[in-house]
Amino acid sequence: MVADMYPNENVDDKLTEAINAIGGSSVVGRYSINEKDFVNAIGQHHFRGTSKLVRVPKTVFSEISRALATKFMKRSSGQASGLASAVPTRKYNDVCPTCFAKTYNIGKHVVGVDISGNVKVIKKLETLAETPTKGEDTGADGAKEKDEKSAETQSPTAAQYSIDCVFRPFSTANAMAKCIRAFAKNKGTVARPLGLLHDKKEDFYKLLLQFYHDLCVHMDAEFKCQKVYSPCYIIGDIHGNLEDILTIEKSVWPLMPIVGPNFVFLGDYVDRGQWGMECALYVAAIKMLCPGKVTMMRGNHEVRSLQKHYSYLKECIIKYGEEYGLKIFELTNRIFDRLPVCSVVDDAIFCAHGGLPFSAKTLDQIVAVKKNIREPEQESDIAWEILWSGR
Repeated sequence: MVADMYPNENVDDKLTEAINAIGGSSVVGRYSINEKDFVNAIGQHHFRGTSKLVRVPKTVFSEISRALATKFMKRSSGQASGLASAVPTRKYNDVCPTCFAKTYNIGKHVVGVDISGNVKVIKKLETLAETPTKGEDTGADGAKEKDEKSAETQSPTAAQYSIDCVFRPFSTANAMAKCIRAFAKNKGTVARPLGLLHDKKEDFYKLLLQFYHDLCVHMDAEFKCQKVYSPCYIIGDIHGNLEDILTIEKSVWPLMPIVGPNFVFLGDYVDRGQWGMECALYVAAIKMLCPGKVTMMRGNHEVRSLQKHYSYLKECIIKYGEEYGLKIFELTNRIFDRLPVCSVVDDAIFCAHGGLPFSAKTLDQIVAVKKNIREPEQESDIAWEILWSGR
């Protein structure tokens, strides 16, 4: 081992150094160590360099996938199972359906950021004037028809709303995210946690109310099972740990909303931790800023009955008092009522807080579940089983 770790150095000197670090002994050129001392020395980093011996020059995941595919092909063809030199054939000769289904939209803004990732320059691209196509009625009747269509589509779509929301500094999403980041620097202690804008209860409730109405635009555009494409980060239970979520922000999405990969949150934003409300609203805020990039799912703790048993209801009342605490508790739960309960990455990876449901055999059955569910246990067996792992 020493010779492999230090090929260009004096092996005897390095061997003696390693034996001493491990706690072994040498007698007349023969070295003696025991397994317990050896394992402890590696675990405590006294015997440095051993990690080099277990690293391969390329990822093992492609080899595992290839081995499993080969094994499956041999089994299905009646041959003896085992790993052989057979090379799996491609299922698709052209673009696979998953990649083919991906759609991209041309950006409508030019964005400049500084070295810290702060957005500094925002310019809206000029759009080309629409020219009538051949045969299009451009007379009075045509103009009237166009005005009627325009009136019918005054309510912005999720995509249209997002453009305004992302690049408007004082949109509710940007305001909420900014407040939470500032609050994290002075959020109190575990024993005495403070709440976001706890000294301005009425103002905070008004902000939250508008935030909820804006978020509903995006929630109404989603189904209970969302389709997601790779590259994708999947993030599990946060449970009121505000420090963790903001630490992940710094390392994984420092330039939000300018991000490349997608993000899936598996639920359980509240309970147990002291800042469940702030964690939930932070994820909802970045969801609003990047609705096509962030999927915010519901966990089993985003249910009122469980929150009353654990800590979220108590958290809201302690931070904001009985009157506003109950209002904030209910309003945040209305957000949870609309969240998807699962997602599928690349039509291959099923993501859920709990697991597969007994009551659904296909994804279409999950997609068909109604969007707004207040009490999953009473209103939807499928949603309840996904949240609690029906299988």
